[in-house]
Amino acid sequence: MKPEPSAAAPIADTILHILLAEDDTSHAELIQRAFEAQGEPVRLTVVRHLREAREALAVALPDLVITDLRLPDGKGTELLPQEGSNTSYPVIVMTCYGNEAIAVEAMKAGALDYLVKSEATLSAMPHIVKCTLSKWHEIIERKRAQEALRQAYAELETRVQERTSELVQANETLRREIVQRARVERALRESKQRFRALAETVPDIVFTVCPDGRVDYTNPRFHEFTGQPCDSEKGFSWMRALHPEEVEPVNERRKHCLQTGEPYEMKHRLRHRDGEYRWVMCRAQPIRDEADHIIKWFGSCSDIDDLIQAQTSLQEADHRKNEFLAMLAHELRNPLGPIRNAVELLRRIGPQHPQHQWAEDVIDRQTAHLVRLVDDLLDVSRITRGKVELKKDTIELSDIVARAIEVTRPLLDERKHAFTVTLPSAPVYLEGDSIRLIQVLGNLLNNAAKYTPKGGALWLTANRDGSDIELRVRDTGLGIPAEILPQVFDLFTQAERTLDRSQGGLGIGLTIVRRLVELHGGNVCVSSPGPGQGSEFVVRLPVLPELSPTDTLPKKPIRL
Repeated sequence: MKPEPSAAAPIADTILHILLAEDDTSHAELIQRAFEAQGEPVRLTVVRHLREAREALAVALPDLVITDLRLPDGKGTELLPQEGSNTSYPVIVMTCYGNEAIAVEAMKAGALDYLVKSEATLSAMPHIVKCTLSKWHEIIERKRAQEALRQAYAELETRVQERTSELVQANETLRREIVQRARVERALRESKQRFRALAETVPDIVFTVCPDGRVDYTNPRFHEFTGQPCDSEKGFSWMRALHPEEVEPVNERRKHCLQTGEPYEMKHRLRHRDGEYRWVMCRAQPIRDEADHIIKWFGSCSDIDDLIQAQTSLQEADHRKNEFLAMLAHELRNPLGPIRNAVELLRRIGPQHPQHQWAEDVIDRQTAHLVRLVDDLLDVSRITRGKVELKKDTIELSDIVARAIEVTRPLLDERKHAFTVTLPSAPVYLEGDSIRLIQVLGNLLNNAAKYTPKGGALWLTANRDGSDIELRVRDTGLGIPAEILPQVFDLFTQAERTLDRSQGGLGIGLTIVRRLVELHGGNVCVSSPGPGQGSEFVVRLPVLPELSPTDTLPKKPIRL
């Protein structure tokens, strides 16, 4: 029997002896050329028949046998070492076609590899041979280790038998220790199972950290939150999910806690799987052994982004509310001064005095202004609480437009605006509350007139768009900054927030407009190129099908 090769010796340091059982000479030549091209030292013995291969094996055992599955006089698997024989050598089986059943049969019989012949496979034979021999040496070493272990066990058993009487007490002690260790290991295993079950069911990210700062476990929530591959959270790669602005402060705090053992607690942002960064509260506590050494850190990350967003929204809402209350106090106080002066004047003069009528007019105007402010407050209160009931009826668009213009006409004339109205030629009928729709158009026109410098231009245009009517109110006024556009319909929001602004109003008119339009099944939006470039409000409302001549409402003229 040929001595088994040493697993410690590199394969490339000796000349390999390979027995190739192959009846196709072209394949043998390809293998020979592949070794020559790689510069591998090899002695290749080529035989074409099973009989010749057996004769070669009887003379000297090669380092490796490569055999075709089908040889002219039998199966190549017959060259595999038989169970119980004294010979042992590695075998690679090749075939011209792939068959899983044959491959399994060859591997069960003892083949180390099963190859489907192709030019690529044969050209890669030097590499395949290296891998196969490495595997073979591992098997040999494992067998040697097993044999050594068997021999050691036999020797130990002999010694135990010889000294049984002397070691009874020691064996009993050992048995008790083994039982205790089994109990400890079982308890530890159950503890780990409970920890994993708990960690993998909680909604937060749970992780453990080694004393050197490497993350060695995260529950599935980390992958679900960040979308990173499941193996990317280990070590320090989790920091790729940190917001760039917070990498340095998180690193500094983490290192400080690792050095001092202080509990870690910090709010920072992690990149969510949707690409957005979300705020999390990250906490970690050290776990210490009996010697007070830190053996592990246990921590969690809770998603608090919704809470922070809600807090931010509440702060913004509170800020807007405070501004609104200041504005409300200012607006409600403004008319009181003229009213007080007019009342004081009436006390001093008689009914026939020339300024008597002036004082009455001041009181009337300022009282009407106060009534409008209070009505707006009541409207927005009722709308936000869902207390508004629409008195719907079939109404004609031009009638609504005419009445809204009548409401706004004094302000249009006072500010000398050019005003253009364009309506469809055919009547457009809506189902709605005429008073509320007049309020909608009146508010939009009133805003456009107030926020457009004197001598400006306003347009009111209505166009059919399928089953909707589209009303556009455009002006050449102050415009709306881009950062304010998304909030113009929110309660307490105004583009101009100074208390001494000349336009007046509480900034709740657009909130009323949006709510009333939505109650009518429509929607409203706004656009503006920017400050000083005007703005445009677009209201879309559903229209009724065309009415028959007998159902047509009486036409009212529009006065411009």
